Amino acid sequence: KKQERTIHFAHVLNNIGIISSDQNKFDEALGYYQQALKIKQDFYQGDHVDIARSLTNIGITLGDQGKRDESLGFHQRALKIYEKLLPAGHIDIISSRSIITEILTHHEKYAEQFPRSPSPQRTNHHIPPTEPFDITSSRSSRSDTLEERRKENEPFHFPQR
Repeated sequence: KKQERTIHFAHVLNNIGIISSDQNKFDEALGYYQQALKIKQDFYQGDHVDIARSLTNIGITLGDQGKRDESLGFHQRALKIYEKLLPAGHIDIISSRSIITEILTHHEKYAEQFPRSPSPQRTNHHIPPTEPFDITSSRSSRSDTLEERRKENEPFHFPQR
């Protein structure tokens, strides 16, 4: 029960971070995201998709502040976790790669980071047909990613009998 409350508190902190970020209070948002990340790291004791999502939120917020190099590091850490734990072609992997590509393209370092990246045709082959999207525009924006995180963190309510 206590552990359940602990991880729930991390999700609450994350949601407050999202609200702060939406209000352009980026330093405040970072504080909440970092607190949530610490709790998740202590709770999961290893790689977990929830940790990667916190890293992504921190990376997005740093990017919003123009701290691209710092942002890149968080996105790369998240991508490593996603690639380790999720199936090839999962939306979180593609979204992470898209954000990293955007950052690296800005720095003209894309070729160094993904020298043998699969072509879009190979990548799309792995995407379930129930998840159509346009990789070039729909998943790289901050608002789309944050909205997904917000939905993922909404509590599930069981019907009362």
